[in-house]
Amino acid sequence: MPNYLVVLILSVFVLLGAFYENTVERRIIQIKEELLELGNEKKMKVKEELKSTSEAITKVKVEFESTIKKLKQELESTKKNLKQELESTKTELKQELESTRKELKQELESNRKELKQELESTKKEL
Repeated sequence: MPNYLVVLILSVFVLLGAFYENTVERRIIQIKEELLELGNEKKMKVKEELKSTSEAITKVKVEFESTIKKLKQELESTKKNLKQELESTKTELKQELESTRKELKQELESNRKELKQELESTKKEL
């Protein structure tokens, strides 16, 4: 085989190899770019989800604080009502106690007078 054919065949192989290498390099670069793009898309999705979650947590926190405030107000109102009720009941019981004391005192006086009269009557009879 003449030398020029060998050189031609070798040149064709070299060109084919260079073309293949160039194609492979381009494909590697393309795959890297696709991976970077996918990675950036994932990062954006995660950032959006994180932002959404953060907003939801903030909303729940505000609702929670509002509920706590309402419960504190309700507790204070109930506490005030119970104190008033306690004072009212205390006053009523004091009045009832005083009334009962007066009634018992009157009854005691009445019984004492009756007993004195009976005693006087018994003394006179004796």
